[in-house]
Amino acid sequence: MVKVIYVVLACVLSWYIPWKTGGELTDSYYGSNVVLEGRVEPASVKVGEGYTSIILDCNSITQGNLCRAYSGRVRLGLKDSKNLPKTGSLLVSGTLVPLTTLRNPGCFDGELYNRINNFKGRLKNAKLLAAQANCTWQEKLQLANLELRQRLQQGMGTQSGTVLSGMLLGGSGVMEDEVRNIFAINGISHVLAVSGTHLLLLAGLLRAVLGVLPVASWVRKTMIIVVLACYALLCGLKPPIVRAFLMSSVLLVGGTGAARGRLLCLAASAMLLVKPLWFYDIGFQLSFAAAAGLLWLLPKCQRLLPETVPDFLREGIAVTLAAQLATLPLTIGYFHVLTPYAIISNIVLLPLLEMAAFLGLLGLLLPFGQMLLQAADFLMQAILVQGTWLATLPGSSIVIGCLPLWCGLVYYAFLLLWAYLPAVQFFTLKERGLLLFALGMVLTGMLAWQQLRPQPLTAYFLDVGQGDCLVVTGSNGRTLVYDTGGLKGLDTGSRVISPFLRSLGKGKVDTLVLSHYDFDHAGGAAGLLKQLQVDEVVLPKQVLDKESVALFQSITAALQAQGSKVTVVREGLCWDLGECAVAQVVAVPEQAVTGNDASTVLGIYSPHGSLLATGDLGSEGESAYRWQQHTVLKAGHHGSKGSSSEAFLAQVRPQYVVISCGTGNAYGHPHQETLQRLQDIGSKILRTDEDGCVVIEFTSIGISVISR
Repeated sequence: MVKVIYVVLACVLSWYIPWKTGGELTDSYYGSNVVLEGRVEPASVKVGEGYTSIILDCNSITQGNLCRAYSGRVRLGLKDSKNLPKTGSLLVSGTLVPLTTLRNPGCFDGELYNRINNFKGRLKNAKLLAAQANCTWQEKLQLANLELRQRLQQGMGTQSGTVLSGMLLGGSGVMEDEVRNIFAINGISHVLAVSGTHLLLLAGLLRAVLGVLPVASWVRKTMIIVVLACYALLCGLKPPIVRAFLMSSVLLVGGTGAARGRLLCLAASAMLLVKPLWFYDIGFQLSFAAAAGLLWLLPKCQRLLPETVPDFLREGIAVTLAAQLATLPLTIGYFHVLTPYAIISNIVLLPLLEMAAFLGLLGLLLPFGQMLLQAADFLMQAILVQGTWLATLPGSSIVIGCLPLWCGLVYYAFLLLWAYLPAVQFFTLKERGLLLFALGMVLTGMLAWQQLRPQPLTAYFLDVGQGDCLVVTGSNGRTLVYDTGGLKGLDTGSRVISPFLRSLGKGKVDTLVLSHYDFDHAGGAAGLLKQLQVDEVVLPKQVLDKESVALFQSITAALQAQGSKVTVVREGLCWDLGECAVAQVVAVPEQAVTGNDASTVLGIYSPHGSLLATGDLGSEGESAYRWQQHTVLKAGHHGSKGSSSEAFLAQVRPQYVVISCGTGNAYGHPHQETLQRLQDIGSKILRTDEDGCVVIEFTSIGISVISR
């Protein structure tokens, strides 16, 4: 019961976090010209063509003659970076603006990430005023971390080196989406960052090396803990690394299971007292949930397995099962999928991964390390091949969708009763059996309702920045995607559309329609095809130019790999959406053309309302057709003044207009002329740059509009 009290205490403390810690000061400077003084974060320095992007850990901010202390991290890019030191203090000027994030349900929460990591904004039009090169001991550790990463990537190749550097040195942000997806489907994403397993391997190596020293056992353990602490500092004190260090130290010190459980809860409470926002960090949550599973569920899992199973295999299955059971609600909550083969993957692939990590670690430490790094690379390539094969097996991932929070609470209550932990041992055997049956029926009923509940025809206008993406789900379960957005540096297909569809419980796309080959409309298509099954892809009738050839080739390659049905668009193509609702191609150029006028126009029709999506069709293209009246209009060309002409709007007369555009985009979309024309006809305007994902439901009682 003491352990439960510790957990509750940690949770209660976290809820008393001021959500806008330091935000009030930042808000007052947004849009102003300021001067920032702070230190360069060495790991953030990225040299591009003609500029260098960095993260500045600020100490002070000056506006006019007023200088104030300022604690926060700010992103900026400098054009003249010849005098920019890799470490040291900078004095820079520019306009402070808030960081823009994409806001879509079921996807990565950029705003929360920025708050956890203390990102306060971006410095626009930054200029370097002064620089002083110096280096603190923390920055020396960061530079050493970067050097070790480079050695791994040079000795093993970029792909294997990136994976192994994340495992050994922390962080996996630059990993390819395909590799990340392989690890996620196989249920072994937790090894992509420094984990307790890696630290225990290092502790075992140190114990073997230090075993020859004629010193007392406690001295040897202290020396190992000191080395582990230095290793944690080298990796950066992120939540999973701190947790891994604390738990490795606890296991080294020893003690009973109850004592270790109390230490785990105390460690979590201490970390939250230092930085309460860590409570919301997915790494923190998964790390402590997995550790709790190993402490409290492992004995029960071991008893489930027959004695005839070999000890090494029995132990591996039990450990994997305990960790998977403890983290299951978090995994479904964040990734919306269930991975049935996770136990197999953990038993087969995890030992190989740890062997590769061990070889990589030795390769960095020993003088003949290149041979060891090549051996680690061979293992990593074999792991990726095996992981890819396992990920392609039928049923490798089961999409669950978003479940309410109370389902997680019911699940953990079920686990407590199932494992028969001391906190619930006051129940009799009969009472425990009845409660387990009742809780199991509640969870089963919720999962069945999730799949079978009636759904109205719904249109989701996703926030993909300066781009377009419309997802339509029919009452018959059919999913249609119209355009996929496209952002430089972010694959909207794999990072936005795929997780969003999984949050809806959709494991595939029935039809993908691309309006035309502009990158901001079709840039995410290849990523989506690599992540999810797409039954049919409808390609535009467009003459390719230099800019669209490469995009077309990447989409074609992804189509060949997946084997989707490919259809060249034609007027009249139609798809059933259930309950007398259809999606239909209503306008397409007679002959292939170039540019925006090649846009395929899609209409959604139901007894309760209609929707028209025109891609980037301009006013000249609009005038070539006669239009029906529609309830909802997706404004052409992101609200450009060259689209949504007066004559076009006079025919369509939409009640609602959705404008898909990026915050502070360079084109000035939506243009004021377009907004005025829409206001003149009485349309209600919704914008993804202001409202995030816009959801419109077509129901028997009317149109329901939700801005998220």
